[in-house]
Amino acid sequence: MMVWRGELPANIRNLDRHILRRSAVAAAGFAPRVESHMRNTAPWTDQTGNARAGLFARPEVEASGAKIVFGHSVYYGIFLETRWSGRYAVVLPTLEELGPQFMSYAARIIFRG
Repeated sequence: MMVWRGELPANIRNLDRHILRRSAVAAAGFAPRVESHMRNTAPWTDQTGNARAGLFARPEVEASGAKIVFGHSVYYGIFLETRWSGRYAVVLPTLEELGPQFMSYAARIIFRG
């Protein structure tokens, strides 16, 4: 049985913490872009401005990794997303457009940063 000595075992032990920490940085750095994109591209005409102002994106960190949670804070946001065949949807279109960009951004931060 070979016993490893030196930096490699320590680096392997710290890899999970490194990835979690860097993924949290990536989520925190990208969340404002998601929120801004949703507010700027929401396809409805404002009546009160509450729905647009209620769009949010926030980073969350869990033991298994980091993520960006985004959506509506107004109760009728679900209807904007689902009624009228999704004509006023903003959450799924944002995910489809910015999801690949976020994955690329996160990979750069985690593996090169």
